[in-house]
Parts: sequence; C-alpha cells; structure tokens
Amino acid sequence: MDNTNEQEKQIKELEERTVNSTLMDAKDGFFITTWYNQIMSDYTISIDFNNKSYSGTQVLAPANLPFFIARHPCEVLWVAEAHIIAGSDSGNVTMDIVKLTNGQAVASGISILATTFNMKSTANTVVAKEGKDLSPNRQLKPNDRLALKFTGVLTNLTGVQVTLYLKNLARGHYK
Repeated sequence: MDNTNEQEKQIKELEERTVNSTLMDAKDGFFITTWYNQIMSDYTISIDFNNKSYSGTQVLAPANLPFFIARHPCEVLWVAEAHIIAGSDSGNVTMDIVKLTNGQAVASGISILATTFNMKSTANTVVAKEGKDLSPNRQLKPNDRLALKFTGVLTNLTGVQVTLYLKNLARGHYK
C-alpha cells in the first residue's frame, strides 16, 4: 500500500493552516516593552544632598516618551498594545509609535504603523499589528529612537502597555 498520496495530503493541510508570520523568520529577534500610566504623568523629584534639599514637580507630557535607542540596525516586526482603562474623551484618542532620527523631536517623528492604535477600544484587550499593519519606515539605523505619540485628550486613559518585537539587521555582526 502506497502512503505517498496520504502524506502529501497531510502536508498540504498543514501548509494551509499555517499562518504566515514574519516572526517565524526572526530567530535572533528581541522584545522591548514600555508603558504609559496617566496617574504617573505628574511626578515629584526630591533630592537631599549634604542636608540641602530640593524638591520639584515635573509634568511629563505623553507626547514626549522616547523609550528605545537602536544600538545597531534593526526592524520592527510586531507591535502589541493593551490598556487597563480606555480613554473617555469625546474626540479621537490614539497612540502612534514613531521613529526619531538623532536630534529629532517626537512631534516630528515618522510613524512605523500603517494606522494608529485606538485608545478608546475595549480595555484589557491586546491589539497586535504586524506585516501590512506596519509601515515601510519600521527599519531603524543606529541611534534612531522609538517613541510613543498620543493624540487627543487622554481623559481616564490608564495602564497602557506596549510590546514590540524587533529583529537585528546586522547580518550576524552583533556589537
């Protein structure tokens, strides 16, 4: 009895069920995670140096949150976002991930996403983007940075967690 046809049928079924994912080709990739918490947007710094005290409050604007500096060439392959409490403002509330060249401000960054994340979407639900959901600008050169860039009024938005998966483009010449 010849099982060749049966084996070919099984292989074809497995291939049809396989999800093509760019992550499958990135064996030497790495994850980075960052977060934004509305409650922590105001913070106080207290310093006591030789009994001389300093205390000040700093407001960290959400549009000023660079979180990663590329050490060598790399490419963003996958991005996921979830938040604990959704934004509740009547207007659009979105989050983008932008690429910054050395010395560039967050407001001038170039999006690595095809579309931004909706920060009014269902809380505690992971939204992932890869492949066609990412823009051609997702490759980073050394000293390029990534930053979160929010738009709209962030009323009630709390507990935003962002995870990215990147692969090295250094062709095995790691530093």
